[in-house]
Amino acid sequence: MTARPASSYDEAVRLGRIDPAASAYGAHLRRKGILRPLPEPVALLDTTPRDEADATLAEVAETVLKRIRL
Repeated sequence: MTARPASSYDEAVRLGRIDPAASAYGAHLRRKGILRPLPEPVALLDTTPRDEADATLAEVAETVLKRIRL
């Protein structure tokens, strides 16, 4: 049985340049030992395009500002 030649990845792991666990799926999205926190919730508008077409620009702006302040 012949030994396969070391790849550049194997060589980097052997030299300590790459952590093998860091190549696991999603490891680049995590801080060391801790999952990243969820983003802040975003307020959604429940108006339809028909509602916005019937409203004036001032009414739409007022509604948006009210919902953002929640």
